[in-house]
Amino acid sequence: MKLDDKKWANILLTIAILNIIRLIAVFFQNKLTLTSPLIPGDVITEVSIPHLFNAFISSIAFAVALIFYFYSKYIVTIVICGITLFLPVTLYYGWFSS
Repeated sequence: MKLDDKKWANILLTIAILNIIRLIAVFFQNKLTLTSPLIPGDVITEVSIPHLFNAFISSIAFAVALIFYFYSKYIVTIVICGITLFLPVTLYYGWFSS
């Protein structure tokens, strides 16, 4: 069974949307789990914001990849989705680390 470009694009788009949902769920899970009078709100925000940032970057890239998918540019869709899965963490910790 050979997977062509369209099937790979479908698989990677599905993984990308599941990754966005996972990142948003982790953001809210951190907010709810770390709610305590002993933990300052700044610490909770500091721990949770990278996940929201990654979800934002991933959702923009997903929208761009979806546009290319609708124009039958499957290779571009595969490249964008592949980059989306690895790049946001590198961008956040590279740009905003102090």
